[in-house]
Amino acid sequence: MSAKNLSHPWISKASRLAMDKKRNAEGTIEFSALQRACSDQVHEDYQKYIQSMKQKVDTLSNSPKQWWELSTQLMLKS
Repeated sequence: MSAKNLSHPWISKASRLAMDKKRNAEGTIEFSALQRACSDQVHEDYQKYIQSMKQKVDTLSNSPKQWWELSTQLMLKS
């Protein structure tokens, strides 16, 4: 079983791999550890995404158009 396409832009290959490992370990004694590792990986990817978006916002010019384009992207409407 593999991860389907996810709409969250912060999900990396490492997160997808961790999700697959967790799913494959369901019902085993390793599941709990892999569940925690998956959660940690997704959280790490999310934090990196937040940091990159903060930097992107800081570098925007005073153009309202750029702000609205980024806003739309962040609301996952793109």
